[in-house]
Amino acid sequence: IRNNTFSRHCVHLLANSFNLCERICEVEVRSSENAFLHFVDGQESRETHCRLIDCGIGQDDIKELCIVLEKSGCLVELDLSRNCLGNDGLRCLLEHLPRIHSSCLMKISHNGISQDGVLYLVNALATCPNVAEVHISGMESYDPRHRETPFTLSYEVELGGGKTLTFTPGSFSVSKKDRKLKQCSFQAEQLAAVLGKCLALTDFMSINNGLTLSDAEALFKAPRKLTGMLRMGIEEQWVKNESLVGLLKLAAEVQGNITEVTIRRDTSLFVVEQEFPLPVEKVESVVSRLHQCEIEAKGVPVLQKFIEKCHQLCALNWSEVQFTDTEAATISSALLHFPMLKRLELTCCGISPFGIERLAEALSQCIAIEDINISKCNLGIEGLSNLVNALEGKLHLKSINLGFLNLENGNALKLISRLSTLPLLRRLILNNDSLHSEVCPHLAETLKNAIHMEEINLSYNEIEDAGVKEIATAVPQMKNLKQIDLSHNSISFVGGQCFVEALAGSERLEELRLSENNLGCETAAKLAAILPSVHHVKVLHLSSCNIDSEGISHLAKALPECPQIQELSLSENCIGDKGAKALAEGLAQSSQLRKIELKMCRITDSASKPLTSGLSHCARLEEIVLSWNALGDESALELATILPGMERLRILDLDHNEITACGIRGLAEELIQCRRIQSVRLWHNKISTEMERTLSNEESRLHFSA
Repeated sequence: IRNNTFSRHCVHLLANSFNLCERICEVEVRSSENAFLHFVDGQESRETHCRLIDCGIGQDDIKELCIVLEKSGCLVELDLSRNCLGNDGLRCLLEHLPRIHSSCLMKISHNGISQDGVLYLVNALATCPNVAEVHISGMESYDPRHRETPFTLSYEVELGGGKTLTFTPGSFSVSKKDRKLKQCSFQAEQLAAVLGKCLALTDFMSINNGLTLSDAEALFKAPRKLTGMLRMGIEEQWVKNESLVGLLKLAAEVQGNITEVTIRRDTSLFVVEQEFPLPVEKVESVVSRLHQCEIEAKGVPVLQKFIEKCHQLCALNWSEVQFTDTEAATISSALLHFPMLKRLELTCCGISPFGIERLAEALSQCIAIEDINISKCNLGIEGLSNLVNALEGKLHLKSINLGFLNLENGNALKLISRLSTLPLLRRLILNNDSLHSEVCPHLAETLKNAIHMEEINLSYNEIEDAGVKEIATAVPQMKNLKQIDLSHNSISFVGGQCFVEALAGSERLEELRLSENNLGCETAAKLAAILPSVHHVKVLHLSSCNIDSEGISHLAKALPECPQIQELSLSENCIGDKGAKALAEGLAQSSQLRKIELKMCRITDSASKPLTSGLSHCARLEEIVLSWNALGDESALELATILPGMERLRILDLDHNEITACGIRGLAEELIQCRRIQSVRLWHNKISTEMERTLSNEESRLHFSA
């Protein structure tokens, strides 16, 4: 119902249409001018969506609207963005939440809600049993000239269920910097009191809200949870520069028993997971553990308090941490006193030779460790050698990630010999390690005995045909293999065919990634022949493999016998229109396909009709990538006709094609019926900048930027 003027009473009448007609599943009113009613077959499951955006709804209207919503059955979405609720309207809405008996996502952005309103919202998390999740962004005092306080409230009727509280950043100008910091200090003080009341809280996250270290300490101390898990996180710029000792001191402020500590300096993220209640450990045991901890005096007081709460520590996840020798020694000593430590992740970290030597010594004593990730660290040849030595005899070790470490042959061979002493190893990541074909015979012999192996990643090395042939001899022995990645390894059709033949008996294989190798049509044909027998493959990546239309035709013929495939990547192959038409026939049976990538495949409008027809049969598709081709308006209009029927599609990528305003308007008109689509990418098509601006204003999901 376009181009009308609806009063607020009319808006309520439209919202009430759910209660008048069972076939209506969606009501959307925009700017009090355009309304959309979506009808479904009466036999379909009736989940309702109500979106009343920019309709001038104020505090005097919300009570009447809530009475309507209380009768609306299975409400799953309520969007009241860009209205005039204010604090009083929000308070009224929150009072009615217990009467709306549904699982619902509620959006209330841009409603002139001040910090007091935000506190009402947070308090609802603590006091209202229906509210399970609260996300808040952009908190600032109410200014009638600038109503910019966006946040989202999500609630579910799950009494006793977990509760999540997330704060994300707002938009503040430089002139408001001091005001922001002052408000955030007040916010932390108030939040601490609220968090103390929220006994069911399971997840708290504050993201770039200007919290200081002392604010964070106050919040970490606040929860008084009786039992269960609680994850608390802070993302602030000071996390990048705060000393490791300072962050451990912050972690020690939590009230529960620490089970996991995450530090991501690259994203300024600090997270502590804890379990309640805090078990009471015998004093003698604590004293004994602390006495054995030989550390520098500077770190002792902090580490003592930290260790007292880490008897059940299971994981340390640290990224981009630059360890001083003192810090490395401190942490290495502490590792000896975490008997339940199962996961150690030190990615992109800087550690001196002295530090890595101490770390390796400590790691050799961590007998319960199950997962080690020390990828992207600059360890040096000697440091890497020490680390590899520490892996020997880890009877519980299941996962090793040593990617991006530039293994030279000596350390590679030493590592392979250590792998043979790990009976439970299931996951081996050695990507970007400069591995050559010379080490592959040794690796293959070790893999033949790795009966529990489920995932192998050897991508971005130089194993070539000689190396892949050796790896192929081990594949039949790995009966539990689910994922293998050999992308970018200079493998030709000779090694490719040999490897594919070895996969014929891999009944549990789910993911196969062979992109950026020169496999050619011969390997594609061989793969097409064995795919039906490998009937669990869900992910198949063959991008940039020098496969032309003939090779694609072979694969397309195999697709009807592989309906389980969920992700197919064929980008950067010269399949052309002929290959696209052949592929379209195979897609007609791909009922489980969720993502397809056909970037830079030389497809034109000539193939648009059959290709679109094939895609229309893939009812579960969530992402279609057709960028960097030569598709024009004909293709865009063909795609537009199938969009309403693709109910799960989220992303359509048409970047760098030849579509004009005519084709894009056709897409925009159909998007009205496609509420799940999040983005249609249209960068670098044949359209003026002014028209791009006009169309993106009309339909915000059209994206024209790179």
